[in-house]
Formats: sequence, C-alpha cells, structure tokens
Amino acid sequence: MLEAVRFANQRVGPRLMPPFEAAKLLDVTGVASASLFQAKLCDGLPPQIAELFPGFPSDALRALQFNRSAPNVTVSLVGMARKEHVAENAGVFKRPPAPVETTKNYC
Repeated sequence: MLEAVRFANQRVGPRLMPPFEAAKLLDVTGVASASLFQAKLCDGLPPQIAELFPGFPSDALRALQFNRSAPNVTVSLVGMARKEHVAENAGVFKRPPAPVETTKNYC
C-alpha cells in the first residue's frame, strides 16, 4: 500500500504531495501500519525485491526492510502473535534502512 509514499493528495502551500512527504515537511512523524499486510507479504514477493534486499532469510524480513526504507517512513508497525515472530522480525534491525534510491522505483 504505497499510496502514502507516492500519491500526491496532500496540499502544503501551493504544492500537492504524498502524505509522508507532507508529514516530513510539516515535522510530523510518518508511521506505517500493517507493514506485512496481514501476513500477505510474508511469502511470494517478486524476485526483484530479493535482489534489492539480499541477505535476508525470508520475504517477511525483506518486506519489513522495504517498508522501513520507503521515503519519509519513520516508524513501521508490525503485529506479532508469537515470540518466535518477535525474534525473527527483530533481525531486520541489525541493518540500517536501505538508501531511499533502493525503493524509489517501487514507491
């Protein structure tokens, strides 16, 4: 759900811009929820995403890295039902977010 990053529907002064860009400009923290889209992004991501985020052992971690690396996203929320999920998902934070250029072609 990349609309908050790329759909220019927020007016700030004379310009229309995407919500996360407007939030950054207005010094408001951009929070992305449903980072794994109710587990729909845990498997079956396009191979191009694996190429963009090498070294992650699962599509779930690649999806989290993509989400937290999107332009102007400050926080990515993800629900976890089991402590095993917490341990696995926390692994993504061993690396910094990817450069914005990594995600800009998809956002």
